[in-house]
Amino acid sequence: MLEGPDFDRLWGIPGAGYAGKMLSMAAKKFGLKCKIFMGAKDIKRQRPNVEAIRKNGAEIVPVTTGSQTLVDAVSECMRYWVSNCDTTHMCVGSTVGPNIFIKICAWSTAQISRELVLQIKEEFGKIPRKLKLFNCVGGGSSAMGFWNEFMDTDAELVGIEAGGPKNSKLHAAPLTNGSKMMICRSLKFYEEALSDMDFIRVHKSHLVNGQHIKKYINEYNFYNL
Repeated sequence: MLEGPDFDRLWGIPGAGYAGKMLSMAAKKFGLKCKIFMGAKDIKRQRPNVEAIRKNGAEIVPVTTGSQTLVDAVSECMRYWVSNCDTTHMCVGSTVGPNIFIKICAWSTAQISRELVLQIKEEFGKIPRKLKLFNCVGGGSSAMGFWNEFMDTDAELVGIEAGGPKNSKLHAAPLTNGSKMMICRSLKFYEEALSDMDFIRVHKSHLVNGQHIKKYINEYNFYNL
């Protein structure tokens, strides 16, 4: 947990309330103030987790704009954080927001896929070449953790969202809006597919178009290209 002379507050955004409950426990442990932004509808639906958050001494901020759910709570929390970022840290329990928060979320939940890798190797002796990994996608945290260790393999990663009634707007599929689409393939697939177009693998989760690199910076020097 981050600590320092200028850092004394944590902001969080839960949907079901589990991330908020864990964050409030961490804040209590380290003596930090904690403010949880939560959609007004989610507060009503998740009463047990809300009560646990309050018992840990955290403040819950009801968000009454828009749909009054997670998406609006995220927006409200980010607005508050950018105005108070010198003394606060935002903690997101979903794969939303700036890239660094998505990476933190993936790292935090990656134990799911690390354990899965061990069990698959124990069962088959290796990672099978033809492997499909299906995971439900809500906020994205469990899906990212489930897939994280397979990003560098040939595994096909398939996300499943709740589509709701046919031809209805009553769904929980914001990524696909009810239409069929492949959520992602392994990065290795795209690395090979784009190999003739000057794309360079710079990280286990990033490809960069070499034609657009202006500078290369290492620990001690940088170079104009």
